Order: sequence, then C-alpha cells, then structure tokens
Amino acid sequence: MKTMFNYKGYLGQVKIDEKSKMICGRVIGIQDVLSFQGKAVEDAIQDFQDCIDEYLEYCEEIGKKPDKSFSGRLPYRTASDTHRKIFEAASLAGKSINSWMDEVLSNAADKVISAKIDISRNSSFSEGIIAKTPSIKETIALIDS
Repeated sequence: MKTMFNYKGYLGQVKIDEKSKMICGRVIGIQDVLSFQGKAVEDAIQDFQDCIDEYLEYCEEIGKKPDKSFSGRLPYRTASDTHRKIFEAASLAGKSINSWMDEVLSNAADKVISAKIDISRNSSFSEGIIAKTPSIKETIALIDS
C-alpha cells in the first residue's frame, strides 16, 4: 500500500516494507534524494518532517537553493479531439484553456485527495493498511459526483 505525506510543500511517498516491518518513504518531485522511515505512522511522519526541516537548513547553510517540489508548469499533451473539447468547454465557461483546466483539475484533485483522506481515517494500521489510493474508475466516479 502507498500513501503520501505533505509538509512545507514537499511530498513524501511511503510504503510498508514487510520484511523489515518498517514504513519507508522518499521525498518525490525533487532532484535531491531524501528518505525517511518509522516503525509506526507517527514515527514516519515525524521523520519525514525532520527530513524536510534538515534539508532546508542544510541548503541554507551551504547557500544552495532548495529544490522546489513543483514549479507550477505542467506540460500536457493530448489528442486533437480532446484539445478541441477542452477548448469548447473553456469557451463555454468564458475562460482560457489554462484557467479552465486549472479549475477542473484542482477540483478533481481535491475530490480524490478528500476521498483518500476519508479512506485513511477509516483504515486500520494494525491490519497493515495505511490508505488505499483510488483506482482510475473510482477517481472518475469521484470527479463525476
């Protein structure tokens, strides 16, 4: 099972290492390699946050600009029919394609993240489950709801 931690704009992806009985993770979306772990969820979260804080302090000490997780630029390629549909939908909404896509994708992401948080709150770690990431079908159903 995989889930994500978020702290100061950085994302940590975690998984359970059944062999070591540890929750292991790495910070994703940056060039530098940062990892963290813990025996319990709380330990892994704390180690993730400490990892980010130490990384930011280290970057400041050596005068290096820390890697940003996300730049705000999202290259997107699609089929010409889909491009036309997106243009039409954006035009009908009175928005540019970028503004329309930003709103639609942000709303869709919020729904998926909310569903994932609800699932994780109802999960039992003692059963080996941290959180279940929704499948593509579940994601589409969430967006349509």
